[in-house]
Amino acid sequence: MQWFLRLFSRPVTRWPAQTLAVILIAVAIPAFFLPSLALEVDLTEFRSDSSASGQAMSVVEESFIDTGTFVQVVLDAGAEGNVLSEEGIQALYALDEEIVDIVGDDARLDSSGEPWMRSIASATHEIASSRDVDIAQLADPQLRELTLTALRERSDLAELTSTDLDLEQPGARAVVSIVMLDPDLSASEREAVSTRLQDSLDTASTEQLAGFEAMVISESLFEDSIQSATQDEAPLLFGTALIVIIGILGFMFRSVRDTAIGLSGLVLTIVATFGIAGLLGPAHLGITGPMSQLAVLVPVLIIGLGVDFAVHLTTRYREQLESGDRPRRAASRSLHTVGAALVLASAATVIGFGANAVAPLQITADFAIQVAVGILVAFLVMGFLVPAAGVLLDRRKELAPIDADQHELRPDRIMEQPANFALKLPLAGAILALVFGTGSLIAATDLDVSFDRDDFVPAGSHAEELRDRQDHLFGGQLDDVTYIVVEGDLTNPDLVNAMIEAEARLADVDGVATISGEPQVRSVTSMLDMVLTSSETQNEHSIAPSLEMIGWDGSGFTADANLNMVYVALQEQLGTAEFEMFADSELTRTLVQVQTTAGDAGAGALRTALLEAYEPVESAGGSLHITSDSMIMSEMSDELAGFQLQSLGMTLIIVLLILVGYYGVAQRMLSLGIIAMIPAVFSASLLLGTMWILGITVNAVTATMTAIAVGIGVPYGVHVVNRFSEELLMRPDPSAAVRRTLQQTGRAIAGSGFTTLGAFIVLAFANVGPIQQLGLLGAFGIAFALVAALFIMPGVLVFWARRQKLESPKVNI
Repeated sequence: MQWFLRLFSRPVTRWPAQTLAVILIAVAIPAFFLPSLALEVDLTEFRSDSSASGQAMSVVEESFIDTGTFVQVVLDAGAEGNVLSEEGIQALYALDEEIVDIVGDDARLDSSGEPWMRSIASATHEIASSRDVDIAQLADPQLRELTLTALRERSDLAELTSTDLDLEQPGARAVVSIVMLDPDLSASEREAVSTRLQDSLDTASTEQLAGFEAMVISESLFEDSIQSATQDEAPLLFGTALIVIIGILGFMFRSVRDTAIGLSGLVLTIVATFGIAGLLGPAHLGITGPMSQLAVLVPVLIIGLGVDFAVHLTTRYREQLESGDRPRRAASRSLHTVGAALVLASAATVIGFGANAVAPLQITADFAIQVAVGILVAFLVMGFLVPAAGVLLDRRKELAPIDADQHELRPDRIMEQPANFALKLPLAGAILALVFGTGSLIAATDLDVSFDRDDFVPAGSHAEELRDRQDHLFGGQLDDVTYIVVEGDLTNPDLVNAMIEAEARLADVDGVATISGEPQVRSVTSMLDMVLTSSETQNEHSIAPSLEMIGWDGSGFTADANLNMVYVALQEQLGTAEFEMFADSELTRTLVQVQTTAGDAGAGALRTALLEAYEPVESAGGSLHITSDSMIMSEMSDELAGFQLQSLGMTLIIVLLILVGYYGVAQRMLSLGIIAMIPAVFSASLLLGTMWILGITVNAVTATMTAIAVGIGVPYGVHVVNRFSEELLMRPDPSAAVRRTLQQTGRAIAGSGFTTLGAFIVLAFANVGPIQQLGLLGAFGIAFALVAALFIMPGVLVFWARRQKLESPKVNI
């Protein structure tokens, strides 16, 4: 350890000015990569392609549809309006015309060369065409009646209306039209089309749209809204945290100079950290992804955690000056005493965050790597900057006469209290900690695990408005769709009949959207009504074969049914482009789209229910692949539950081995390594209990908190153990040692704790739920670690020293 610390002490004491110059140059190098940083919100970041649902989603997107290409336009008549009135019907048709004109060549084209759309208006056009009716020649009442006929004959169209649809006294507040964009468009091009569509509709002068609101909903707009809200909030959180830290440092140091040095170190650390993040990102090394929503946490956490190094180094440097050391000697002593603790502390914190680098979510892993890098950079920057700046600014004191009595240590009345408690009842704090910690661990067994992407929607953002409007009008997100891929011989009547039976069962499945008791399903079998109805009411314009020809007996297909003829007729009615969204050309794989309302939290139960509903399909020889973004999130929740225990266990073991190894070698006292773990273990265990009390679930962010708590808590234990050992070496008196430890290091620990606490409290005011929870839990974690360091550890150390018969450990400092 000493040789490593000499790497710091020699340059800062001999060449302080040159050391500061080297720091600036070293920071400037990674700063070169700052322009390559970019914040990017991608909802697919919450997927895990390694899961069963993730693999099934890949099949859906490769074989059938890319959900990111859909753009939905909601036509809202308002709280008292009716989009199925004559005026509403006119607006509905005018809206489709506007969409076609605005999207233009950026849309996917159907077999007729027109933009592919799914809407009530387009379905009515198809029915009119099959009946040789010219819609343009219809009067308003006739057009309304034809549209209502389409809604009654095509049950699948009901999912395009708001949940208040009433066909007996025709009315609905809102409808949605869906256009599919060209799959070859990039993400940025899709966003541009969606934005252009919304802007154009906002300024549309079409008379029929007057009095109605047109709202564009797409994945790209949703992501852009989240990204904009994140970009707006990041500087606010960073600035607030910086102001809080400046205030705390100013109060602690009572010195503009020392506060400025600590602040300069933070700025250099953040610049270097983000530069390295740019280097590690996709533009260069590709080790991490682009900056995500969690990027707003990185600078705030670096401020809160990185300033600890400045606090401890500055406090010890000033203490050495007060004891009579000249600046160079004071800087050297501060590095060789506090420096050892800072090495262990930074290693523990890096390990605490680094344990999350293998998190099942890529954004969580990237966040952990970025913060771990930031802590390492903060250690290096502060380790050179603080003592070098002190030596340089205090160089005149090198030749000044020393008055050893001018700065006699003044007792700290506040720190006298934990010292007295430790001396009178040395194990009382440990016993209480054991009781509360055990209770927290028991409570943790009842923690819920849930992961809902909606939690990451910033409060007050346009994305939240879209989500709330969807919930209100359509009973859930319009894109809350579950996909069921059925593989098998689609020309086998038994399999198709089984699919029809399974879809009928969906009406009784919780989490499946229904309208008038009918499940909202789109599939080849659900759309057979189009063929069967046409077959039953054949006329000279009909393109469908007769019921007898296709083998339909009224309740199912007969054993000799000609299903190939059915699919040909269905393809003619739907168009090739839409038909291929539900069946492959070999008729061996088909897609079932089920409109659902379970969300991410209820996806696991929904999957189980769907498997039960589709048992007839498996019995008929078909195989199933069920997936949705929500199911992928549900599986992610299960992984997060296991990951929390894994990361916590891995962090505890690695940190314990490091501490026991260090104290075993440096002081020949293995037990000191275990004692140094007390704040970390106490903080992590009580955090689990706190989550249970506050009803905070384990999610993508909170799953990392226990491992982080270990990394944050260990430094407090290391500082107390190191200072107590140092004091005991100079005077083998546990009472004096614990008082001196708390008066000096205790104050520094309290100061650094309050700075970190301030940063986490700032995060508790973020507009994203999981980040708020991280801030709240982080603040509790710091408070628990402080309590353990100041009230539990001193008593344990006094008891330990007394058991050693007041012999000082062989400290190698």
